[in-house]
Amino acid sequence: MRWLGGEEEVDFERTSQWAETLRAAAHPVRLMILAELLEGSKCVTDIRELLKARQTNVSQHLSALEYTGLVAFSREGASWRRAGSGT
Repeated sequence: MRWLGGEEEVDFERTSQWAETLRAAAHPVRLMILAELLEGSKCVTDIRELLKARQTNVSQHLSALEYTGLVAFSREGASWRRAGSGT
């Protein structure tokens, strides 16, 4: 099967990966995080303050987004930063 007339083959494994990515992004808090990251890289603390959420809660959501490749993780000086992965 081809996806929307494209040249790329689509199989069950690939569509399962897409479904997992969509599930990760479907949470309202995660959508807010992704929207913020569209503006540029943010420190985890900045995201926590924007969401008015506990650090552990924000970290769990970021981990879910990172696992599916929706965000990337980097170290800048003394802080960890997250950015949209661009994929």
